[in-house]
Amino acid sequence: MIVYIGSPIDTSLGSPQEQFEELGNAVIEADPNVLVFNPLTAFMNAVNIGFGKRSCAYVEAINYQALSNADIGVFVWNSSPSFGVPLEIHWCQKLRKPAIVWVKSKTGIYLINALDPIGVMVESRQDLVEAVRMKAKEFKEI
Repeated sequence: MIVYIGSPIDTSLGSPQEQFEELGNAVIEADPNVLVFNPLTAFMNAVNIGFGKRSCAYVEAINYQALSNADIGVFVWNSSPSFGVPLEIHWCQKLRKPAIVWVKSKTGIYLINALDPIGVMVESRQDLVEAVRMKAKEFKEI
């Protein structure tokens, strides 16, 4: 199973890589055989071409393609304002991919509150692990 992992890129909450690792480690705990994609990689590479329309298009193209190839999207929602996470959740809906959102803060939750029936919101790390474990089991049964 390929898992797209998304979190806000906000250094006020700590290193974006640390945020990814926290989420990624929970996913790998659920199923050690998953392959995870870190969308931060495209963002960090975009820094090399400068910020602006070109870099935004670069990040969006890479991450949309990665999510298209993923089996599921797993996201964290915290107190950070984020453009990317709601966009990535919208892509999941558009692509009919299951989405799991770990809600660490209710601030701005209205931005993602429109999850359709394929989406799941969880409020703890353990609930996230269980939700991913259930999805992994579904994929293994197919």
